[in-house]
Amino acid sequence: MPFYYGSVKPFPRHRKLYYEGPDSADVALEATTFLKFRLLDRVRGDFNIIEVEPSRQRRGWGSDMVRALLRAYPDATWSNQSLNRQSGPMFQRLSSEFPERIAPVSRGENGRFTIGLRPIR
Repeated sequence: MPFYYGSVKPFPRHRKLYYEGPDSADVALEATTFLKFRLLDRVRGDFNIIEVEPSRQRRGWGSDMVRALLRAYPDATWSNQSLNRQSGPMFQRLSSEFPERIAPVSRGENGRFTIGLRPIR
């Protein structure tokens, strides 16, 4: 079964609809804000890496990228490869918001995040 590897980058709201020249290109897309994922048969996905540059953290950019991915692949269920102290709380909230789409995430007594089994559809 082939895997598909991809990434999601934010698309700024102020970007022009039609390009008129190089001055209309948005340099914000070159920032270090992205979500990398792996997808198998369009139904099983893994979030591999999520990075939101410090100046954009705590503003919903990470959650919005995950929601965009859920909309792009409506039949897929998702799990995480690894979580850290920045991404753990966000994926804990998102797994509660989308329990049928994202594997549950919980925080143990030691403060580490654990990833549950992928939802079955």
